[in-house]
Amino acid sequence: MRTFTIVSAAIGLLLAVCAICQGDIIYLNTGGKVEGKILSRDLDDDSVRIRTINGTVEIATDEIERIEKCESVFDIYERKLKETPKTNAKSQYRLALWCKKKGLKAEAKRHFKKVIALSPDHEKARAELGYVKTDKGWEIPPKQKKTAKSALKKQAKHAKQDRKKDTKKKKKSKKKKTSKPANPIVKTIRASCNVYVLWCSKTREAALIDAGGGSANEVFHYLEQNKLKLTKIIVTHNHGDHIGDVGAIASKAKVDVLAHEKAPRFRGLTKTVKEGDTIKVGTLTLKVIYTPGHSPGSMCLYLESGKMLFAGDTLFKDAIGRTRDRRALIQVIKQKLMGLGNDVIVYPGHGARTTIGAEKKNFGGGR
Repeated sequence: MRTFTIVSAAIGLLLAVCAICQGDIIYLNTGGKVEGKILSRDLDDDSVRIRTINGTVEIATDEIERIEKCESVFDIYERKLKETPKTNAKSQYRLALWCKKKGLKAEAKRHFKKVIALSPDHEKARAELGYVKTDKGWEIPPKQKKTAKSALKKQAKHAKQDRKKDTKKKKKSKKKKTSKPANPIVKTIRASCNVYVLWCSKTREAALIDAGGGSANEVFHYLEQNKLKLTKIIVTHNHGDHIGDVGAIASKAKVDVLAHEKAPRFRGLTKTVKEGDTIKVGTLTLKVIYTPGHSPGSMCLYLESGKMLFAGDTLFKDAIGRTRDRRALIQVIKQKLMGLGNDVIVYPGHGARTTIGAEKKNFGGGR
């Protein structure tokens, strides 16, 4: 079917056609509405595609006031199609008449043809398709043959134009997606440590950073509520307050558990990473920064695109992690973290968030 991009000049025509096609309803800012079956809602391209009996229409989201979901004529057709015997000419003819009544011209024509294939002498089906009975048998009048031929040429021309438009649109969309990075979203869950759900707004894939005891139920509730797919658990270090629910969450979600290669092994660990490695979360990229001191395998995770640092128990607001060698840990923090940028937000393993800039001015205390 030919695809149209809705503009204000075409709204009147669409409203007249859509009144026949009951289904999902898109209410427009201009006061009109479009009815049909929503095929896709593309958040990246800022548009909604809806199938009406006149064709597939693409509507810009900034022209939409609201959307109401309900059963469309196409949903009813799909149900009737499943219920109709494929080899019964009478049933197929009834379905063809229903399609004609509802304005589904292409579907009606297809079922009339099926009736003829099952019952070649079915006069009513032949008549619906424009056949005329002659001495030689059933024939299509010459004028109608010519009309059908020109219609096919016109349809082929439109299809070619649509393919060109789709190609241009895909190229434009690809450029747009490349230039516009995904928004990182972070949910903090308070448990035996700060548990962070980091997810990509484009793919809705999520990673869990640390899995403190008592966090599992809230983690799964948040994932389900936001329709997210958990792809991995990343442990900043293997202390008990950071891995208490690793087993419960990993076994239920069937995901890998990652930690630094120098961290002591613990139950549930499946993969290790090292300094400089990158970890993908949808289209987001976390960089591994090895920061030993609080524990032998402590690491931080830096998201450059979102200016975020998940610091585990290495760095806190106005404090550093508990350590046997305070001077060595301070040196690691200065060398590897203080140069990231003053506006980088620090998400610590306990307590409130801070920034690299704030910690440069107020650096001290132990935990």
